[in-house]
Formats: sequence, C-alpha cells, structure tokens
Amino acid sequence: MSKTVANSEVKVANKKSSRKAKDEPQVGLKVEEVAVVKSENPEVVFSKKLICVKPSFGRWYVYFRGVKPEDNVGCGCKTAKSAIRYMMYLKKNHDAEIYNKDYQILKAEVAKEA
Repeated sequence: MSKTVANSEVKVANKKSSRKAKDEPQVGLKVEEVAVVKSENPEVVFSKKLICVKPSFGRWYVYFRGVKPEDNVGCGCKTAKSAIRYMMYLKKNHDAEIYNKDYQILKAEVAKEA
C-alpha cells in the first residue's frame, strides 16, 4: 500500500535547482518515502551529539561533530589528560557520546605522558 504525497512535495523531489544538497531528498528514495523523511522530527532522530578530538598546533581540539558552528563548544586543550576531562564534561552536560576511536588515541597519549 503506497502513501499519498502532496503535489508540492513531488515537485520538490523532482525539481533540479541550485539549492544546497541538504534541502534535496536523498538519492535513491522513492516518492512515497520522501514524505516520511520530511515528516520526521530531526531532533528525535539525531538527539545525541558526537564528541571528537583532533591534534592541532600542539593542542588537542575537542569539538562536536555534525553541529552548526554557532552551536559548537570546541576547546583547545594543552594535554591529552585535560582533553579527556573536557570530553567527560561535555558528555555529562550536553548528553553527548564520545567517539571511541578518538578516546582510545587520547588514552594512549596519556599513557605516553605519564
């Protein structure tokens, strides 16, 4: 049983324009699935933020991945130990998840420093 889709949503799905890729439906979706994707609440689907870290200019930059720049709370930490502490702080206060690969890299760096 297929779902009915309003004509305006079908036009948006079929229209080629100069809009950003995020406004266009995903490639490979059928017209019936476009309405389902648009009707979902993005806050419910992407409720968890992902905490990542990258070395930059002798510091460890801790930030959220996939968040608007104005919503990001990145910080440059001098040591790997302080970066882990800041990651735990973000996890607690922002209800976020820590990227496991980055966490393991930081733990190895803390072991080197000790």
